[in-house]
Amino acid sequence: MIIIPKIKEDQLYSIEWCIPELDFEGYGVGTFTVIKDNNDEIKYINFKMDGDIYILRIEIKYIISLKEYNYEKINLNKIARL
Repeated sequence: MIIIPKIKEDQLYSIEWCIPELDFEGYGVGTFTVIKDNNDEIKYINFKMDGDIYILRIEIKYIISLKEYNYEKINLNKIARL
C-alpha cells in the first residue's frame, strides 16, 4: 500500500497507476480527492487533470505512486544538468 500525501491547497501531484486486468497503465499531473469506505479507509482516489476536463477514479490498490509535483524545481534540475 502506498502512502497518500496530505492534500495541500494549490499543490499539483503526480500519479502513476497500473491495472493489469485491463492492461491499462499511465500517469498524470493534477489534483486529487480521497474517497473512504465505511471503515474510514481510503478506497478510491479521484484524480483531476487539466482542471475538470479529465477525471479518473482509481482504486487505491492500482496506484503505484502519488507525490507532490513541482514543475519549477524539475525544470531547474534539468537545466542544471545541461
